Amino acid sequence: MIVYCKESISIYKSIIKDFSLNYSFSDISSLHDKLNYLTISYHFSKIHKTYRELVYSGQFNLISDKFLNVKIIYYYLFYEANDNYLNDLFYKEIYHVLNKYSQVTMHEKSSSSNEASLETIDKALALFTQNKLKEPASKLELINAVKAKLILQENFIDLVNKTLIDIGSLIRKIDTYLGYTPDMVNN
Repeated sequence: MIVYCKESISIYKSIIKDFSLNYSFSDISSLHDKLNYLTISYHFSKIHKTYRELVYSGQFNLISDKFLNVKIIYYYLFYEANDNYLNDLFYKEIYHVLNKYSQVTMHEKSSSSNEASLETIDKALALFTQNKLKEPASKLELINAVKAKLILQENFIDLVNKTLIDIGSLIRKIDTYLGYTPDMVNN
């Protein structure tokens, strides 16, 4: 997840840099491939059901340490904010723009040698896309989507790192509350 985020940030920056040279997308090499790569999105596993089960089963009420209760609630709220970035911003505001100005191409891993036609770009459609991207409204739409996703991706790396730190801290607090020592826990 982090590797993809860093690679995508590099691609976003290269698109912005190449665009700023001539204020055009026509000279950006492999624009379709780059935009396709940027439509990939990673997110955390859905855990809201876990929290509901914890509450509905009454297990959450068994934790008498109110500070620990607050930490658990905070973690689930923080996680939900991570998930909202994907659903509320990326898919609703950015994904369709990246998809609109690119042709879907298959990566080598996902296609066999007899499916080479899946990896090709239709030249007429590529020309159509390039002509569309000469329009100021289209340029604005795509460069704004690229810049917005760059900002989101940089923030997402921070969220991932913070989540990893928070969950590690929360697990240690729960282990301590339950009376587990480090040698009893498989970290």
